[in-house]
Amino acid sequence: MSLTISSVARAGRVVFTLAGTATEATLEELRGLADEFHSAGHRDLVVDLNQVDFIDCGAIGVLVRSQTRARRAGGSLVVVCALPHMLRLFDLTGLTRVFEIHPDLEDAFRGVKPTAE
Repeated sequence: MSLTISSVARAGRVVFTLAGTATEATLEELRGLADEFHSAGHRDLVVDLNQVDFIDCGAIGVLVRSQTRARRAGGSLVVVCALPHMLRLFDLTGLTRVFEIHPDLEDAFRGVKPTAE
């Protein structure tokens, strides 16, 4: 079980792209990266799950906690996902009402005003 996480700043947000298996243990790296970006003044996060083949409830918990931290800092956490099995999981758990979910990065950034990076 492995997960790779890449990050890039784009239009005033930090985009995390995840690929592989997302478990609570593998997403601890995401929490640390998000904390670093929050400390550097980035409050708005985008988490792209379109390359994730599996996510467990612990990993979803990490996403919820990261979103809570972003909101407390005056920011947001947006999820990018178009995978039917993942969307069904978000729907069954009620998280479609918790997260702003977009099918791709272009849709997630539509209407976002560019800011200095």
